[in-house]
Amino acid sequence: MKVQRILTILPYCALYTRLTTIYTTLVIFMMGCTKCLSRNMLEGIMRLPCTALVNWEEIVEEISCSNIIQRDNIMFAKKLSKNLVALAKEKDANAKNEKLWSERARRKVLYSILDEWVKVSTKKTTVKNLLSALSLPGWFDVKLRVEKLLEKNCLPS
Repeated sequence: MKVQRILTILPYCALYTRLTTIYTTLVIFMMGCTKCLSRNMLEGIMRLPCTALVNWEEIVEEISCSNIIQRDNIMFAKKLSKNLVALAKEKDANAKNEKLWSERARRKVLYSILDEWVKVSTKKTTVKNLLSALSLPGWFDVKLRVEKLLEKNCLPS
C-alpha cells in the first residue's frame, strides 16, 4: 500500500521532474541524437564574424576540399556576396587555363574567394551568412561538415 502511494505522489514531485529531464537529455546525448541540442548551441554563434571562430582555418580547409564547391565556385561566391563574382570568374579562368584545373589550383580559387569575402565585407562575414551560402541542394554534405566543425566553438573550454 505504501509503495503505491509513493508512486502516485512521485510524478508530481519537482525532483522527479528534474531527474526525468536530466535522464531524457542524457539518453538523447548517449544515443547520438544531438541534432536538436546542436541546433540550439549553434544559435549562439550565428551572429559572430567567421574570423572570430576558434577553428576558422579548419572550416576554410573543409570548404575548399569539397569538389562540388570547387566546381561551383562562381555560384558559391555569388551566394556569399555579389561583389565576389568578378574575382571568382577571374580566378576560375586562370585556374582552368594556366594551372590545368589541378586540385591545388581549385583550392586556391576557394581560398581567395573566402579570403576576399572576409576582407571586403566585414559586417556580412557572419556564420549565418556562411551557412546560408552553403544551402544549395547539392552542397548539403559540406554544410553538415561545416556545422560539425562549428560545434567546436560552442563547447565550453
